[in-house]
Amino acid sequence: MTTTADVAAPSQPDPGQIQHWHHRVFSPYALAVALSVLGLSPFIILTVATDSVTGLISKDLHASTTTLQIGSGFANAGYALGAVVAAFLAQKLVQRRLFLTYEAGFVVAALLSALAPDTAVFLV
Repeated sequence: MTTTADVAAPSQPDPGQIQHWHHRVFSPYALAVALSVLGLSPFIILTVATDSVTGLISKDLHASTTTLQIGSGFANAGYALGAVVAAFLAQKLVQRRLFLTYEAGFVVAALLSALAPDTAVFLV
């Protein structure tokens, strides 16, 4: 005859040791890498798109290929500097306002490059 003391109660996990499936699948390192790649994607796509139509852009703007390559180099440097400045400002200021400011700057820059009448405006 078994008593209630002999029957093992189903073991309840310790609340301090509960691990959800996403903790096992996604480590903090993997999430940081994924976030970084997603953050770089728009710039990489725009850079590759610009490189593939450099001939058309140089013809329309009456610019040499070298000038456009220098502009691409400045864009890479500006992106690197902008990422550092944005990270610094994100620690100091309200992030929602920063995000809206970044997005507004991106829209203005995209419109300037799309409607550029000459090389100087395109490079800016």
